[in-house]
Parts: sequence; structure tokens; C-alpha cells
Amino acid sequence: MDKLQFIKRIVEMHPQLKAKEVEKTVRVILDALCCTLAKGGRIEIRGFGSFSLSQLPPKQKLISKTGFKLKESPRYIPHFKPAKELRARACRANEAEAIEKCQPQLILPDRFDHNVANDAEPVAIYA
Repeated sequence: MDKLQFIKRIVEMHPQLKAKEVEKTVRVILDALCCTLAKGGRIEIRGFGSFSLSQLPPKQKLISKTGFKLKESPRYIPHFKPAKELRARACRANEAEAIEKCQPQLILPDRFDHNVANDAEPVAIYA
């Protein structure tokens, strides 16, 4: 599944959301993930997994014409460690159970209507 299919699936599951809003939201989330990793941070999403950077040791390159050895700086690659719940869903032994759990669930509007601040009173968007 690519990003466009992911956006379409969310719009299908939640028809009250507009495609442009979902696309913007997905873009903001992915940008936040990338920025956090670029700064050397770690991301943990409970029930899904964690993202972190792994450092690869520096390599030495040999320039064959001159015989000089160049030492590269260490490289960093993203590393994903799935959560136990995600591994269980992906496991072939639990295939029927995973398919049953992965059925789309409708989120009612009153469950996600709130202001950005945690201590703010809920605001009704839908009348």
C-alpha cells in the first residue's frame, strides 16, 4: 500500500472527512516522523512499533589510481521494530484472527471532536 492508497482507504472508511484534509494530515504526520528521526530522536507508537536510527560504522574506501585510503563518516539508517501486537497480526498462524481484527471500524465524530489543548472543553463541530 502506498501513500495515495492509504489516503483513499481512510476517506472510504470515514466519508465525513474530505480527501484534501486527510492528505494534508498524512503529510504532516509523515513530515513530523521524518524530522524527529533526522534530529536523532526516537518515535514510539504503542501497538504499532518504534522507529529509531541505527549507526553503521565508518567505511574505508581505497582509491585505486592513487592508492589513498579515504575514511567515510558513520552513516545512519532508519530502523523499525514492530510491536508485539503488530507481529501477532502479521503472523501466519493468526491469519484468520488478524483479518477479523483488521476490519475497518467507523469512528464516530463525537470521539474525535476536541481542541488542540488537552485541558480545553470539547467543541461540537457537527450539529
